[in-house]
Amino acid sequence: MRKVNLEKNEEHTNWSWQRSKKLLVSKEKFEAYRVVQKSGVTNMVNIKNVIYAADQICDITLTREDCFYIMKNYAQLLAEYQ
Repeated sequence: MRKVNLEKNEEHTNWSWQRSKKLLVSKEKFEAYRVVQKSGVTNMVNIKNVIYAADQICDITLTREDCFYIMKNYAQLLAEYQ
């Protein structure tokens, strides 16, 4: 029976997943989200209004998944895209 070093495999898998996960939201979408946030036109928890405002203000289409991803990973995206 072959032994597998799970720690090494888990680290590699987690690193790959985290690296690819960062790319799920483009810089343009993140910037559109921030423009809406800074404008103060809506509560950022109201996803429907955020999506609408991003479309009207920035002509960028955000999805619910984009918004939830940005909220969950805001600090990492901010560090990556600034």
